Amino acid sequence: MKILHIANWYPSRPTPFSAYWIRNHIKSLSDHVSNKIYHIEIRKGSLKILVGKNGDGSSYYLVYFPTEIWRLYEVIGFVFVLLVVIRNSKREFDAINFHIAYPNCTYLKIIKKLVNKPLIITEHWSAYHYDFNIKNPQKRKRIQNIFHHNIPVITVSRSLLEDIQRFSKTSFPGFIIPNIVNTDIFTYHDNLQNQDKVIFFAVSQWKWPKNPFLLLKVWKTLQDKKKNIHLIIGGYGPQWREMVKLSEELGLLDSIELRGKMDQQQIAYEMNRATAFIHISEYETFSVVCAEALCCGTPVIASNVGGIKELIDDQNGILVENEEIRILEALDYIIKNKKLFKKEDICTTAINTYNEKNIGNQYYEIIREIIDK
Repeated sequence: MKILHIANWYPSRPTPFSAYWIRNHIKSLSDHVSNKIYHIEIRKGSLKILVGKNGDGSSYYLVYFPTEIWRLYEVIGFVFVLLVVIRNSKREFDAINFHIAYPNCTYLKIIKKLVNKPLIITEHWSAYHYDFNIKNPQKRKRIQNIFHHNIPVITVSRSLLEDIQRFSKTSFPGFIIPNIVNTDIFTYHDNLQNQDKVIFFAVSQWKWPKNPFLLLKVWKTLQDKKKNIHLIIGGYGPQWREMVKLSEELGLLDSIELRGKMDQQQIAYEMNRATAFIHISEYETFSVVCAEALCCGTPVIASNVGGIKELIDDQNGILVENEEIRILEALDYIIKNKKLFKKEDICTTAINTYNEKNIGNQYYEIIREIIDK
């Protein structure tokens, strides 16, 4: 089986840290299908076009344009999608899988007429939850129309699938494929378990809708009530400077450690040592970082929002409303009852769920079902 993948986000040479989760999804299919990957993206920047190949054999077409004129982005995306489809018309692909629908799929109706092959959309974007913050009704309608052609949509959570159906005001064949965790790195290590200290850990790319400021305010109350507790925060992003400033203002620097940017090995090490992992956010389509913590056997305290709700249950953590009192209660419960959470069991369940081979098998079966129909 041969699949042509067209991704709006992808970790290409000019964008090496972009959307690694899309690359991982495609890579997971490699045991079952032959993948051909094109990264087509229009970005804001000095006018230029970058064309080339990545180390994994994928190709990229990146168009930089000085202003965000979405009508123009839609047309440019369509032109390059059409170019790729025509270029590969003789390769006998069994299906075309679009990753991130907008803007590349704005004129999907035309592509559907030109290509006598199954089309699939795999979506990760949380923008549907917020209706893309669109004021222009014409732009909203153009995005909604992408999903009006009965094309199957694969999402990373049921929450995202429901968001897209609500936003587009239509129904379509929908499938759920979780994101992938690198279980070679994120796994349980018995020799790293900390029996004496109570350590909480949080790490993220700190930007909205993450809400680390609520956690810091809760921690102020907790440190005044309890001694011998510690909070480690790692990561980077637009919120980081304000997080450091608030920590200083609240007098938290004696009980928290601000690590900054960490690599995967360092994150996995701290997840293993932690009594619990904390993730406070206003919305998430999935939350890879919560899944990584679970694969390390670490119980998770996380916001009761979006796709996070599909990861956490009473066996592996606590879901909380984004209120100071509720988060404080959850932290206090973990401190008093940390032995109730069986780390080895949490790890085993999570690794069986989020490992690359399992996700790849699920993904392949869905694609095969779509093609067979």
